[in-house]
Amino acid sequence: MYAQKKDFTIGVMQKYARLKDGEAMSKSHDYFVKNTTLVPLTDPVAIKNALAEKAAGRKLEEFYDNSIVQELIGEGFVDKVAKVK
Repeated sequence: MYAQKKDFTIGVMQKYARLKDGEAMSKSHDYFVKNTTLVPLTDPVAIKNALAEKAAGRKLEEFYDNSIVQELIGEGFVDKVAKVK
């Protein structure tokens, strides 16, 4: 919805950020649409960096599970949602 309904999104951003500068909100919106992935998969490198030495001797996969999101992708749910206007 964030990427698809810009005017609505900017309205929400203005409400919660308590800012009325539409141009700044529009630039912020465009930046995040461009730089945010549609599917929020956990990045193993991010987990490794966050845990550093605390996870010594354990597999990174023990700390996150992308299987549910992968299942939604495989079923076509993400593509269906992305096309809704």
